[in-house]
Amino acid sequence: MAAQILSLVIFFVMFGLIITEKSERHISALGCGILMLVVVLGICMRSPRAIMETLNVSNIFTVGFWYEAGEASESSGRINWETNVI
Repeated sequence: MAAQILSLVIFFVMFGLIITEKSERHISALGCGILMLVVVLGICMRSPRAIMETLNVSNIFTVGFWYEAGEASESSGRINWETNVI
């Protein structure tokens, strides 16, 4: 129960930081994500396995994680790369 409450509190703190623009969005998200891993999964749930599964560490070292033949052209086939954003 404490893990769920803490995860909601961390989420709402992150959401509040992003809305109020007190810090950069990516810093708020990364900080709260690390806090979620350490506090909720590490301290409340006492599960290093859950942390490793969340980070997906075992699949980072496989070839399929980094490269899938043919998917890059299919996934970007309908994107207009000439769009200018001001």
